[in-house]
Amino acid sequence: MRLPNILLGTEAVATKHCKRPQNGFTLIEILVAIAVIAVLYLIVFGVIGEATQSREKVSDYGERLTDLQRSFVLLEQDISQIIDRTARDAYGAEHPALRNESQGMEVALGLTRGGWPNPAGLPLSNTARVEYHLRPSEEESEEGEALFDLYRVYWRPPDSASREPDRERRLLQRVRAFEVRYLDMDRQWQEDWPPLNQTAAGLPRALEVRIDLAPFGEIKRLFRVVEAHGV
Repeated sequence: MRLPNILLGTEAVATKHCKRPQNGFTLIEILVAIAVIAVLYLIVFGVIGEATQSREKVSDYGERLTDLQRSFVLLEQDISQIIDRTARDAYGAEHPALRNESQGMEVALGLTRGGWPNPAGLPLSNTARVEYHLRPSEEESEEGEALFDLYRVYWRPPDSASREPDRERRLLQRVRAFEVRYLDMDRQWQEDWPPLNQTAAGLPRALEVRIDLAPFGEIKRLFRVVEAHGV
């Protein structure tokens, strides 16, 4: 059945004015999407940044712990091998076998030790003069207090004609304090060695070393002097 022309015309007009659906996104939708992506990017970037900082802190913590353990190993080797023998410096000045002070130098601990390893069997002395120096660090603590670096230096043989040590090595950084106490043969603690007015005091029974180190805080270790026990 054929429709009247008037109806066909009406249908054509209705079809002409009917809007077709749009393809793509509107400007507002695009801006919203960009804003969401930017927020997500900031969140992800912040998480990655925190993870990186945490990893760096853990790595730094591990390195400092390794340095601390190595320092205590060296201290134990040096202190256990102390011998009652004086040493002369490049100026001819004589120093006791054990001391913890020196004019013009920041000597935290100085000692003469034996048992120096010589695996190659060279004609060298098995004794050496070892000193632990505290020197100002370039860093400061978060509270603004001064920090120090701990160095181990030695001369071999002890009576060296040179002011320059045979070797100098930095052991620790960010040291707040390095202190030594001495347990004498009467089992009394002394703050200095030799004790005041006792130039011929010999050797103590043991040494207590206290290190205040960032970020670990205060650590104490007791080291036995082998020769003082006649072993």
